[in-house]
Order: sequence, then C-alpha cells, then structure tokens
Amino acid sequence: MTSREVTTIHTGIDFGEGPRWHDGRLWFSDFYRHGVFTLDADGAIWMADVVNGQFCRVHEGGTISETIAVDGAAVACALGGHEGRTLFLMVSPGTQPSDVDGLGRSVIMATRVDAGAAGRP
Repeated sequence: MTSREVTTIHTGIDFGEGPRWHDGRLWFSDFYRHGVFTLDADGAIWMADVVNGQFCRVHEGGTISETIAVDGAAVACALGGHEGRTLFLMVSPGTQPSDVDGLGRSVIMATRVDAGAAGRP
C-alpha cells in the first residue's frame, strides 16, 4: 500500500441530517447511507469506509490497492482539482448527529493521487 501525505484544507464545517439552510448556505448530507464514491480514470473507485476510519481505493472484484487512514469518521470523498488528481476527503469526529450537527468539527482534507477522475458527472 502507498503512504500519502494528507493536508487539512478547511476546518470548522457544520452539517446535520440535511438538506437545510444554515449560515446562508444550503447544506446536503447523506450521513446515514454513506454512499459517496468517486471513480478514477483506471476504473477503480475511492470510497469512504466510515466504520474503519479510512478511505479505500477498490478495483473490480473488490481488491483494495490503497487505504488512507484518518483520525475520525471517513464520510465522503471526491476527485477534483487540476487534472482531477486531488482526492478531497471529508472527515468528521463521529457518526452520530450529536457528533457533528452545528459543532463545526468536521474537516476537508486533500491528497494527490496517481489516477485522475474518470470525468465529470
């Protein structure tokens, strides 16, 4: 497995059971289904493994080629940035609404990956 440098790029994020208006913005959350994936150009997906506090790169057949461990609940991820090679990671302190709702304790982190995004949705 590859070890990657991960940088926190934004802190103090609030979100709840969504969607709702908060601080002049419309916030969305699918916190209970944890169904947020991103497809890369090699046909693998990056997924949030909430239970184990990590993000995984999974290939057809279920082979995991990379994991990125985080301190907290791995909530969602997306590929973007220049050339689609920045993996953005949403990390929260827990999995219950009381852990995150209105507390501003969630963060967005980022790391560079080898395979870029598969395209635009």
